[in-house]
Amino acid sequence: MQNRYIGQMKNLILIGIAVACLITACSKNNDAPGSKSTVKLQLSIPANTYLYQDLNFDTSGSSDGTYTWDFGDGGGQISGSSSLVTYAYTKPGNYTVTLKCGTATLTKKIHVYPGSCSFELTNQAADFKYTYVQVSSPVDHSILLKSTFVPNFVYKSTTDTIYADVPKSLIPPPTLAISLTLANPYGVDVSFVTVNYSPVIGTNQDFTISGKTTGSYSYLDNNNFPVSGFGSLSDLGVLH
Repeated sequence: MQNRYIGQMKNLILIGIAVACLITACSKNNDAPGSKSTVKLQLSIPANTYLYQDLNFDTSGSSDGTYTWDFGDGGGQISGSSSLVTYAYTKPGNYTVTLKCGTATLTKKIHVYPGSCSFELTNQAADFKYTYVQVSSPVDHSILLKSTFVPNFVYKSTTDTIYADVPKSLIPPPTLAISLTLANPYGVDVSFVTVNYSPVIGTNQDFTISGKTTGSYSYLDNNNFPVSGFGSLSDLGVLH
């Protein structure tokens, strides 16, 4: 009877050792290279990225955990468990956004425009020939001058995108003006500045120049005498 009891105890000990070995082996296998228990990362980035704009970076669909962000502009890293992070760039350029969670890493490219807002101008004013178009602030050109010279801005054409650098710290944003240098159908050279309007940070705005566009103007008359005033492009079209 005693021998039988001792035999049963030995069998239980052997079974316990086998189970312990199996658990250890499984644990080691989970940590082994090629394990299927990997971290899943997904990242959505904004399509339009302007200077000073609060941009939302979304990791929805990723595994839970602590995320480490590097936005590639030398601003350091940000860590946290939130799936949504807001960030703003202060310099234009191409950057690599890096997202890490555990041993997993995901990178995406992002392009930041050279301005905090932009404009596209369409010329619907017939018979005028333009030498350049400029977007700037009539108050402080040094802050906002991020303009593009547009030679031969002809009828029914659209300019390339013009970027204006309006700092986010200026609240409300200062008004902007579109400056034109043009020649009317009679060859009179005119400097023309549209009425001021407020830019919208982080957006592209369309602006159509037509005969009804009003602003301040200046030119030299036949006696080379400076003349200035306020009116529409249609008013300037009759000058000769």
